Amino acid sequence: MRELCHIYLGEDATSFDFYNNVLPQLHNFFRQNSGRELVLDFSEVSFISPLVVPNIFTIGYILKKHFGTPVELIVPWKPKLLSYLNDISFFSIISDYDLFVIDDRYVGGLNTNTVYPGCFCYCFEPDMAYEDVRYKLKKSINIITDLATSITGVKSDGSDLLNNLTELCYNACLHSDNLAFATIQTNLTDNNRHKKAYLAISDCGNGLYHSLSKKYRANEASPVTVSTDEFLSLSEDVRNVYAILESILFRQQYEVFGIFHVVGNVTATGGVVRIHSNDTQVILTQNSFQRYIDHPVKLAKTLKDKLVQVQREDIELRFSPVRKSSGKLKGVHIEIEVPIGVKR
Repeated sequence: MRELCHIYLGEDATSFDFYNNVLPQLHNFFRQNSGRELVLDFSEVSFISPLVVPNIFTIGYILKKHFGTPVELIVPWKPKLLSYLNDISFFSIISDYDLFVIDDRYVGGLNTNTVYPGCFCYCFEPDMAYEDVRYKLKKSINIITDLATSITGVKSDGSDLLNNLTELCYNACLHSDNLAFATIQTNLTDNNRHKKAYLAISDCGNGLYHSLSKKYRANEASPVTVSTDEFLSLSEDVRNVYAILESILFRQQYEVFGIFHVVGNVTATGGVVRIHSNDTQVILTQNSFQRYIDHPVKLAKTLKDKLVQVQREDIELRFSPVRKSSGKLKGVHIEIEVPIGVKR
């Protein structure tokens, strides 16, 4: 008889729930090494945030590589949830890349077109050309155009934002040398008064600290917040905080598309960007982003001190600008939440 270990997502499967509930469950499973069979379980889920979906693909991909075969994903008979997952191409990506084992009897015969047009998930392979990534993302061009118009305040064709997103997705699969996943969605069809666009990118690489360390050792670049020697000798407790900040500031001096420009544009309109690497997440808002630009060395130390406070439980994790999970997730994971206006 199979002895199972169910990894549950919460009723509202938000980003916070994923990093502070799901990852710790996975961490405990591997730490205990009990020989049980792991199952990812959506039984308690009523709502799943768009920002979480690429991370679900990522853990499916990582677990498949670890076990040599995909793990089971239990999706209950909840028509609204099933229709949503079907419409954003969740099931088709799982099927195309064999990420999970799912009972197909739950997937068919559902209502379709339940989401705003252009709401899709994407998978990018490591050898994909830049133009192929861009072509894929154009399936969501109506959302990208609406979002670009909201950001600039003038009618936009969305091409600059599309190029920014293409660069992020292209770099994700290029540097990770693995599959990368993304989603572009909006709640424009919901009754919620606060209309937003949601963009998330998740890869399965070695993370920002590893990537930047290679550049610094090769003298291809120098860190901003500390010296090269200090960066390369950072303790595991804090190295990911510095790496996340360095990844943002790295592109500040270049007139090219990159995460610096995305964060600047998003936060300037009241949006939020969260960047996670390994076990650490930094949350960026308009106020904090400007302070990081103006005082990078001081703010890096402040975030390091906040991380110590979080670990001592001196501050509430939900309100901290930096978060650390007891579980680790390979790669880099970017979440973007930005207000969006109705189509002009």
